Amino acid sequence: MTEKPWNGRFEKEMKDEVLDYTAGADIKLDNRLVLYDIIGTEVHDIMLNETGILSDFAIKNILTGLEKIKALYLEGKFVLEQKYEDVHMNIEKAVINYIGEEDGGNIHIARSRNDQVQLDLRLLMRDEIVEINEYLINFIQTLLKMAEKNLETIMPGYTHSQHAQPITFAHWCLAYVDSFIRDIKRLEQFYKRINKSPLGSAAIAGVSWNIKRERVAELLGFDEVQENTLDCISNRGEFIAELLSIFSLTMIHLSKIAEDLILWSTYEFGMVEIDDSYASGSSIMPQKKNPDVCELVRARSSTIISFLSQILNSIKGLPSGYNRDHQETKYPLFKSIDITKQSIVVMMGLINTLKVNNKRMKELAEANFITATEIMDLLVQNGIPLRKAHKLVGKYIKNLKKNSINQIMDLDVEKLKSIVNEEIQIGLKISQEQFDDLLNLEIVLRKRNLTGGPAPKEVSRMIKKRKENIKILKQTNDEIKKNIENIKDKLNELIKSIINGGK
Repeated sequence: MTEKPWNGRFEKEMKDEVLDYTAGADIKLDNRLVLYDIIGTEVHDIMLNETGILSDFAIKNILTGLEKIKALYLEGKFVLEQKYEDVHMNIEKAVINYIGEEDGGNIHIARSRNDQVQLDLRLLMRDEIVEINEYLINFIQTLLKMAEKNLETIMPGYTHSQHAQPITFAHWCLAYVDSFIRDIKRLEQFYKRINKSPLGSAAIAGVSWNIKRERVAELLGFDEVQENTLDCISNRGEFIAELLSIFSLTMIHLSKIAEDLILWSTYEFGMVEIDDSYASGSSIMPQKKNPDVCELVRARSSTIISFLSQILNSIKGLPSGYNRDHQETKYPLFKSIDITKQSIVVMMGLINTLKVNNKRMKELAEANFITATEIMDLLVQNGIPLRKAHKLVGKYIKNLKKNSINQIMDLDVEKLKSIVNEEIQIGLKISQEQFDDLLNLEIVLRKRNLTGGPAPKEVSRMIKKRKENIKILKQTNDEIKKNIENIKDKLNELIKSIINGGK
């Protein structure tokens, strides 16, 4: 019978198919948690020594065994075995094999796998959040550079995928800069919520041992202890769902960029060209250049959203405490982290190498009466009620369409005056020069100099401000990263001092 921590209660060994069903996939995923599990065990056992639960000899022995496992893992020589179910029992068994059961058999005092895995996941998520925010900051900087190059690049803005109003490509870039800044801030806020130590919660009700949960939190760089032991264990799916909800929004932002670029890179639009290194061809059609990266980003945003739904559905009907259902949240978490990171990286490269067709963008912007709103506003400024002005300009556009006029440079002020006079018997006092200004996209955009508008001057101001925002966000993220690194360095020094006789 394979030795398991609960064997004393059972007369029969678990069937192979049951072990494969309950641990087969999970053991492969747990490889990602090995270092975190070792670090968590080292800190827990150091605390047990400091509180007098483990002897000085035992802690030296235990830390020596754990450091040996860590070294073997980093060399690719420590392999998790399914028969021991998970990372926790694999490491415990390896420690026992290296140093014996007298000391190795005590590494799990005052701890459960329930709080142990919570700790592992939080340590992992801390590192991943810092890395993902680094990626997002780099992506934002790429978008800002693209915006600076295209302050005067006029393009059509769309609503319902139809011509709406003129904007610039720089204004479009900044829209997504702001989206990703919100994502970074969400991750920062989430980091604060998970940066609390769950260790000491044990199964659900803590332990009767005289442990110091605050010491574990201090050694691992947590802000504080998450107090309620039942909540610590019950909320595992909750914080994973929260993280995946943030990833879902990030992927939606990437998907929207991808969808725009898919359309704009078609022959019919011709507004942008995706670099060869971010496209693929056809096995049968020699002329094809396919936007596969954008299409996969669009598809994988759905994957992340489906993972979020899976998590929520997994935890919605669970009773309080730990349930094995929680195990099923691990794969969606790990896969979502990987997809999100990969998607940010490839889209950043795609944007960085994107060719913008300024001439074609302006060509399209000058078509299909994109300044009709400006004409309506001019009528309102001449005393005509807005709703009436809207109707009059609509009739004017309809008349032009019937006469196959689609370009704004072909619009005629006299025809507009005629329609207005015919409908409401008012003689418009609008000069041709005033009317021509409504058809000049550069002038129209300059007038939209309101806060957040597409006027080049205002976009320049926003770029400068966003650079300042990013500088602060980067500084915050770098501080968090440095703090984590310092915590790891201090812990390594403490472990070395204990092993080498400091205790």
